[in-house]
Amino acid sequence: MSVFRLGLIGAGRMGRVHLRALSGSDVVRVVAVAEPMPVMLSDIERYTDADAMLRAGRLDGVLIAAPTTLHLSLVTQVVAARLPILCEKPCGITADEAREAAVVAERHGVRLQIAYWRRFVPALQRLRQRIADGAFGDLYCVELPPVGR
Repeated sequence: MSVFRLGLIGAGRMGRVHLRALSGSDVVRVVAVAEPMPVMLSDIERYTDADAMLRAGRLDGVLIAAPTTLHLSLVTQVVAARLPILCEKPCGITADEAREAAVVAERHGVRLQIAYWRRFVPALQRLRQRIADGAFGDLYCVELPPVGR
């Protein structure tokens, strides 16, 4: 089986989370990173921008972990390179931007997935199933505490 060669756009906090998560994979390897800020990355080719990374080629897909304000333009750029995309959430600043990203990807036949890892957390999957099974009765409203409490 060949290794899926992934390009990472953005090596900030979320980019580093993805790098750590993928570091032990035998199936996916981050082979290039586009990051304008200086970062220490061993054994990974580094580019200062996404365009240079995409022009270099040798990628099977791209993970976008850059600031949210750049997501739509980066999705559009990667779609032009005809590479599948995993984009960190949210995919843009507005719902309209997210819809536009989906339309652009679909129009060009490029797969676009939004990274929302919480749906794969076993404890949250069990909680979701308990809710669906009616373990808490009929839920009409769920209120979350304000951020920071």
